[in-house]
Parts: sequence; C-alpha cells; structure tokens
Amino acid sequence: MPTYISRDLAQYLMSKNSELPELEILNAFPYPIHIYDAKGTSAMVNRAFLDTFELSSPDTIVGLYNLLSDAMIDLAGIREYVERAFAGETIFIKDCKVSVEYIRKNHNIKRTDQKTMYQDITSFPLLDSKGRVKFVVVMMITQRLYNEKSEINRAKEYIQNHCEEKFSLKKVASAAGFSPAYFA
Repeated sequence: MPTYISRDLAQYLMSKNSELPELEILNAFPYPIHIYDAKGTSAMVNRAFLDTFELSSPDTIVGLYNLLSDAMIDLAGIREYVERAFAGETIFIKDCKVSVEYIRKNHNIKRTDQKTMYQDITSFPLLDSKGRVKFVVVMMITQRLYNEKSEINRAKEYIQNHCEEKFSLKKVASAAGFSPAYFA
C-alpha cells in the first residue's frame, strides 16, 4: 500500500470491493487532490498536491494536518463552505486565494520566493453505507499564480481584481506599498 494514504481510506476503498485502482488514477491526476477523513484529518494527497505546494513527502501532512482546526480557512473566508462539505454537500469555491507562504510556514519549508495562487476548489463527500460522510475529497485547479516579490504580487493582484475600474497608478502603488514613482 502506498505511504500517501491513510489506513482508514484504504479500508473504505476496499470495502467498496475495490482493488484500489482509484489511487493510481488519483495519483496520476494532473490537479492537486487532498482527501480528509470525516474529522478533517488528512487521509491522502496526490503527487500533484505535493508538487503544487512543494511538499517533499506525504508523511509531512497525511495523518498530521487537520483542515477543520486550521485558521487558514477563516483567513480565506471559506469556513462556511468547508463545514458544508463535511456535512455532506458538494461545494464549489471559485477563485479562492491560497497563500503558499502560509503552507510553507506550517510545514517548515524554507524558501524565500513569494507565491500566491488563486484556485477553483471542488469538494465532495464519500459516504458510508448509511449515508454518513466518511471522507471529503478536495480537488483544486489553479487559475492564477503570482510568483515574485510580495510587493509586485500585490500590485498584480490589485490590477487583476480591479481591471474594470478606471486605472489609477496611485491606487496600484498604494496596494503594493510603493510610491507611484516606482512604477513610472
């Protein structure tokens, strides 16, 4: 059995008369996938998840990380959606800001480059035979990625998020924490 899957998830899949080909498919999937148990603890991540978030091993997250107790979901403003997913609802969150810096800090990844990404996130439950949530599958598709100095990221984000408004160099500079002369 691969090391990136929890024992509970393997037992669940086997109870469905599966020979676990789903794991091969999930691991080969080009988008990050994270599966949590019903209490919010990480049960599996695929290779794309590890690559996207620059994690060296699933052992750093599977069985250790708990989404429901992470303040990040409050900072991102998605707690309501996460709780609905764990209550059994299929949820789609469009354009969710994900701080790679926050993830790196929590997993002791020592890198200095700045990254912020916006992802579309789909979450759906895997139910047991009685219709109760056993696991929640979270699939992420990165829509935008900012990978530069944080000030430049803030300027790009501001422009992207305010592109239909009249352009103001002063507002862009203020959002980035620079003087307007920096952009001239």
